[in-house]
Amino acid sequence: SDTEFHLAVARASHNFVFTNIMQLHLDLLRETRGKTWQIPGRKEEQHQEHQAIFQAIKEHNNKKAGESILQHLINVKKAITKI
Repeated sequence: SDTEFHLAVARASHNFVFTNIMQLHLDLLRETRGKTWQIPGRKEEQHQEHQAIFQAIKEHNNKKAGESILQHLINVKKAITKI
């Protein structure tokens, strides 16, 4: 699921603080996702963004993973401003 993906990425970072912050904000993540997925095409865009992040992590390409995460966050911010 989307929530599990976010937690897995946080855990893969091996950053205790980031992982805990992600866990503390799961309700906000779910609420935001529920609203942004109402935007036509956003669910599919998010899936593609997550695929890019996953692929970069799988390839151990830290630079590409960081860029993909940043692009995902930019797109989430844009989506939030539409709701």
